[in-house]
Amino acid sequence: MPTTSRTRPPVATRPRRAAAPPAARSVLLATVARCSSDGQVWLEGHAAPALLLASAGPLASGMRVLVQQAGDALVILGRVLDRQPAADGRLELAAEREVVIRSGAASLTLTSAGKAILAGEYVLSRSRGVNKIKGGSVQIN
Repeated sequence: MPTTSRTRPPVATRPRRAAAPPAARSVLLATVARCSSDGQVWLEGHAAPALLLASAGPLASGMRVLVQQAGDALVILGRVLDRQPAADGRLELAAEREVVIRSGAASLTLTSAGKAILAGEYVLSRSRGVNKIKGGSVQIN
């Protein structure tokens, strides 16, 4: 039986197009208009209640929140905390484990164990009055 070799005609190759990225969803800033006793939250300028992520925490009217459009609904992603001094002029930052303030090589770390760690390339302590160093023991160098 004679053997015949079949060859396929060359298939035209088209350059593949990259899949289009999903439509960018912008995150918006909104203000809570009111909250109902059953946990629904309405935002200023919107007739329908917004959906709420469990991690958003308790909300109250007047709070600012970040929201994102999801189909026909708005989803509240989280609260925006205003870190402005209270009426008495205080600014309080709090965290369960530690608070770190950092700039370049300098940092101030406050831990839940009661430690205050000040670190930097150059540390200056200046006072117009008495400059006290107190502790159970004081070590210099």
